[in-house]
Amino acid sequence: MTEAVDFRLLFESAPGLFLVLDPDLRIVAVTDAYLQATMTERTRILGHVIFETFPDNPDDPNAEGVRNLRVSLDRVLRDRVPDAMPVQRYDIRRPDGDFEERFWSPTNSPVLDSGGALRYVIHRVEDVTEFVRLQAADAAQQQETAALRATTQQMEREVFARAYEVAETSRKVKEANAELADLYARAKELDDLKSQFFANVSHELRTPLMLILEPARRLLESTEPAEPSRADLELIVRNARLLQRHVNNLLDAARLEAGTVQPNYAHVDVAEHVRLGASLFESLAVDRDIEFSVNADQPVTAELDPEHLHQILVNLLSNAFKFTRATGTVRCSVSTDPDHRVIIEIADSGPGIPLEQRAAVFDRFRQVEGGPTRSVGGTGLGLSIVRDLVGLHRGSVTISDAPEGGALVIVDLPRLAPAGLPVHPASPRGAVHTSHLPQISEPV
Repeated sequence: MTEAVDFRLLFESAPGLFLVLDPDLRIVAVTDAYLQATMTERTRILGHVIFETFPDNPDDPNAEGVRNLRVSLDRVLRDRVPDAMPVQRYDIRRPDGDFEERFWSPTNSPVLDSGGALRYVIHRVEDVTEFVRLQAADAAQQQETAALRATTQQMEREVFARAYEVAETSRKVKEANAELADLYARAKELDDLKSQFFANVSHELRTPLMLILEPARRLLESTEPAEPSRADLELIVRNARLLQRHVNNLLDAARLEAGTVQPNYAHVDVAEHVRLGASLFESLAVDRDIEFSVNADQPVTAELDPEHLHQILVNLLSNAFKFTRATGTVRCSVSTDPDHRVIIEIADSGPGIPLEQRAAVFDRFRQVEGGPTRSVGGTGLGLSIVRDLVGLHRGSVTISDAPEGGALVIVDLPRLAPAGLPVHPASPRGAVHTSHLPQISEPV
């Protein structure tokens, strides 16, 4: 009787370098020649995924052996056709843990059962390391320059590493230069804004000073001293208040920038404050034939700083009247949204604010570029103070187009103070700090 053929023995003794993988790419069989070529032991690699047994060389940042082999094996598993790979550098880990440079010519072939299902993948390789090396130099030169080649390889690795570092440093330098250019442009813009601001402030302070000094001089130089005229006294008081408002804006801007301003929360009726703030502009609206509507009939209770709220309202209404011509329209309203937040809207029929400048107008010293808005003067601090005060209350302020044709400013404020902060009782009706009242008989 013929003795049964031991196919495992035959396979393991085959002179070629073969691995057999299951569909999960686990090693199920290996030839002795493969074990010898890869310096591995059968008992240590059987049952393990091929990529765990033969990882990339961690010292080679450009190693692609695992990636290329995975692509080929995935193609065989998917298409069930053989795949021959080009020569690959795939370093082998020696028993001492170091890696040895190797080059291989791999072919991966599927093994299908009678039903066409994939059972195994045969991974066959040829070690072409010497062939690759001999292509670079003949055997004699290779033997004589082995030490030089080792040094060269080390230098190449260092050069590659340095080249990457240089490229990365160059990229960072370019980014830093671009950022410096942006910062320089921003600093120059701020410098220009401050120069314009000081020019504006000089004008805004000089004008009311002259209007205070001139009637005072007339009174002092009068040849026949008499009681000062009511018109002169009103002019002095009006412009003194205007000066006070400019100085207060400067002080407020400095304190807000320094972070020394904190809300003093109290129970307030926002609608009442809106009506109070609007009442300061009623005579101005009549004098300039401006249609001024106020929608604040229903109480809107909230926990806010009453002085900050009043300052926000006065600054925004001042701006609205400043840019609204005679016979124009100004509208002010207060309401609550579904999230129980306080919504204050102030709209006008003035020239409006261009879309591209709406974010910038809240910057300190900033005024709308060009157009008629430059002619009305101002320090450029009003809207920045509004933004900062609204921000202190965890709110937001935005600008859009008003149905009336000008600007629509929307202030969105939470109704409740932050948890844990004291909230004082409501102040007496009309009790607000007079230092922020506008001089409404002159452009604000």
